[in-house]
Amino acid sequence: MALDNDCNGQVDDGLGQQYADNDGDGYGDPLEPLPCDTPGVANSQDCDDNDPDAFPGSTVGFNCIGCSAADQLAMSQNLHVSNGSLSGPYMNAIITCGVGCNGAGDPTAVEACFQACFQTAIPVGPSCGECIGVYIQTIFANGPCAAPCMAAALADFQTCTGLLDADGDGYFAPADCDDQDATINPECY
Repeated sequence: MALDNDCNGQVDDGLGQQYADNDGDGYGDPLEPLPCDTPGVANSQDCDDNDPDAFPGSTVGFNCIGCSAADQLAMSQNLHVSNGSLSGPYMNAIITCGVGCNGAGDPTAVEACFQACFQTAIPVGPSCGECIGVYIQTIFANGPCAAPCMAAALADFQTCTGLLDADGDGYFAPADCDDQDATINPECY
């Protein structure tokens, strides 16, 4: 079937399907394809077309890169709390991961839960108050509350996602082949 995507009477002359860009960030809503006589954008990569900061590659807000359960396990394995400081790609992933889009542009249950875990205030204790999820690294890095904040965040993450680290080595079951022994990592060295 021949297509006239821009309604100019010529078949396949270069303009493809257009999508609504409600937030004006240059990325279209995959759930809102437009009729051929309506201008829009040529891509359908926006996972939240009501937030101008949510688009692939965004350095502000969420960048629409999906986080599968496997990704979360990989990130959790890079969690390090030592000498009162926070480090490792896991912390960066908390900040940049955001909402994972499925084929319909909706967050999956695990991904939405992952996002929610680190967007809420996490009670730490009387001396440290609470750490605010997505700002854990910025607010508590190198401070006396870093370790308790991260421990609280980790517990919150485990409760929320169901990923457990019984031996506290930073590796989660089932990737950790012996989650009762902190000296054994997922590769079982």
